[in-house]
Amino acid sequence: MRTRPSCRASFRFPDREAFERQDGIVTVEAALTLPFVFLFVLAFLFCIHLLILRMELQAAVSETVKTAAAQLALAQAAQDAARHFTPEEAGHIRLIASALADLAEPELFRDLLRRLADERLIDAGRIRIVHARLPSAGQRPPGEEGAGGTGRVELEVEYPVTIRLPFYEKRLVLRAGAVERAWFGIS
Repeated sequence: MRTRPSCRASFRFPDREAFERQDGIVTVEAALTLPFVFLFVLAFLFCIHLLILRMELQAAVSETVKTAAAQLALAQAAQDAARHFTPEEAGHIRLIASALADLAEPELFRDLLRRLADERLIDAGRIRIVHARLPSAGQRPPGEEGAGGTGRVELEVEYPVTIRLPFYEKRLVLRAGAVERAWFGIS
């Protein structure tokens, strides 16, 4: 019978005891896992920050639309009241009413947003107005006397945010919108 030659090579560590010791294993595990734990905590905190930004942006847009709708009510009430005064007084009232209506022009939504947004959280200069709509003068909601349109104040904005984490960067755009029925008279 033939014998096979042994192919086993015996390898021996120079210091086998040093290889089998457990000293420092916790340090090595911590060095490998703690960066991932910190990255997870940072990502979680950034998600919370995004939610707070989104809520603040929505609140600012909602308040802006409500303010514009209320200003339309004041302008309409002033124009309605002008009929009961002398022509000179009516001219002054119409001037005031047109000034109130000008405050609610779409290009001035930005000024309202700047005043109503919390500057600690939101940089109002980065807000971009995507859609702004006001009912035209004399336009009333359907079903009312002199109906001629929807009678809604609408605003939609975008706010860019950049996610910056170690080894990761992404740009997001938060959107917020609000619609409010225009107040066409004080009752």
